[in-house]
Amino acid sequence: MKKRVLFNLIILVLFTMAANTSCPLHPASTQRDDFDFATVDDLIFIHHSCGQAWLTNSLHNALLAKNYIDERNDMYYGDDILPDPGRPDSLAPTPGDRTNMNHWILWFNDYLDNLIDHDCADGVNTIIMFKSCYPISNITSDGTEPGDPFSSSQTLTNYKAVYRHAYGPGNTYTHSSYTYKPLFDVFAENPDILFIPVTAPPRHYAPSDATNDAEAHRARLFNEWLKQAVDVYNTTHPDLNNVAVFDWFDLLAYPDNHATHPNRLRSDYGGTSGNSHPNSTANAVSTAVFATDPENFIDTAWEAFKGPDLTLDIKANGSDGPISLSYGEALTLTLDIDPNARLGQDADWWVVVKTPFSPPNEWYYYDLNMKAWMQGRDVTNQGALFDMDPKDLPVSPNLEPGTYFFFFAVDLIMNGSIDLGEIYFNKVRVTINP
Repeated sequence: MKKRVLFNLIILVLFTMAANTSCPLHPASTQRDDFDFATVDDLIFIHHSCGQAWLTNSLHNALLAKNYIDERNDMYYGDDILPDPGRPDSLAPTPGDRTNMNHWILWFNDYLDNLIDHDCADGVNTIIMFKSCYPISNITSDGTEPGDPFSSSQTLTNYKAVYRHAYGPGNTYTHSSYTYKPLFDVFAENPDILFIPVTAPPRHYAPSDATNDAEAHRARLFNEWLKQAVDVYNTTHPDLNNVAVFDWFDLLAYPDNHATHPNRLRSDYGGTSGNSHPNSTANAVSTAVFATDPENFIDTAWEAFKGPDLTLDIKANGSDGPISLSYGEALTLTLDIDPNARLGQDADWWVVVKTPFSPPNEWYYYDLNMKAWMQGRDVTNQGALFDMDPKDLPVSPNLEPGTYFFFFAVDLIMNGSIDLGEIYFNKVRVTINP
C-alpha cells in the first residue's frame, strides 16, 4: 500500500527550486555511513511444500513487487537457525522441519529475535508469515481445557492454547524448565513486527477421503476461532494492528454446509487428485486474493499495521515501477506526501538511493540545501510535516547501467536516525540498460 507524507513550506520551496536541477550520481572514493537505511522492509515465510508451491507459482513475484517488501526470506525443510540468547534449541536438530501447530509456541519464544534477522542482507524481517501444512487440518477431537500447547495431539483446545492461555493474558506455561508465553502475549511485546498466521489447507477427498467430516469441521471451527481471537486481540491492543490471519483454508475449501464434501479441498483446486497440495489454479487464485487484487489481504494488513494517518509515494517517470530505461534516457522522480493526522509533526525525512556501485559507495541521499545528490545515507531534511502537491525531481540521464532503488521516507522521531515502528517509506526500482 502506498505511503505518503507532506512536508513544511521550506521543503515546498526547495523542491520547486530543485525541479530544474539535473542530479548526477557517480561512484566516489568515500561515503558517509551514518546508518543503514534499509532496516524495515523484509518478509520471512516459515512454511513447507504447500507454501513452496504457492511461492513458485506466483506469490514470490507478487510479494517482491510490493514497495514495502525488499527481500522475501524463508524457513523451510532442512533450514537451521540458532536459538535466541538464553533460550533452548527446542526445535533441534532442524527447526525448519517443524511447522506443526505445537511447534509455533517454540518458534516464537525460542527463536524470534533471530527470525527477525534471518537471511536479511541489509534489513530486518518486519513481516513474519507462518503456516502449518495440511495434516493439522485433521483435528481429531475437541479436547479438554486448558489444553497443552506443546502436545502433538491435534485437538481444538491444544491448538487454542498455542495462541492464548485459558486463564487469561499474562499467564505462562512451563516446558523443559523454561517459561513460555502464548503467542498473543509474544505478539503484543513485538509491536514493530507484523505477524501473519496462514491457516493450513484443507484435505483432499478423492479417490479416497483423507479426513472425515468431524475432523474437517473442527479445522474450520479452529480457523474461525483464530480470526475472532485476533479481532479481540486487535481490540485489546488498538494501537498495534500487528496480527492478521489469512484464512487459506476457507479460500480453498468447500463450505461447511456442502452436501457431499464439506470443508474439503475444492475439486477445481485439486480435491479429486488424491493429493492435498493445492494445485496451480488454487495457487494463482490465492496470490490474487492475498497480494494482487485491488483490495488484497497483505496491502490491507500492512496499511492497518502502519496506520492510515500517513501516506507516501515515489514514482519513476510516473510509474510505481519497476521500470527499465536505456542509458541516457531521462529519469524523473515524483514525490507525493500526505500527513493527514500527522500534519505539523516534526520528522526526519529522506530521499535516498541504493545504487549498483560497489560497497561502501552504493548509497546516495538528496540534500535539499545543496540541491544535489550526495554520497552517503544522511537525512535529506528535518522539519514539520506539511501538505504539498506532488513534486518532480529530475535525475541525471547519465546513470551508469545497473539497478537503482530510490526511497522516499519519513521518521516520526526527529533525531537523524531510523526508529523502528516510526518510519514510513515507499520505494521504486529503476534498471538502467547499457
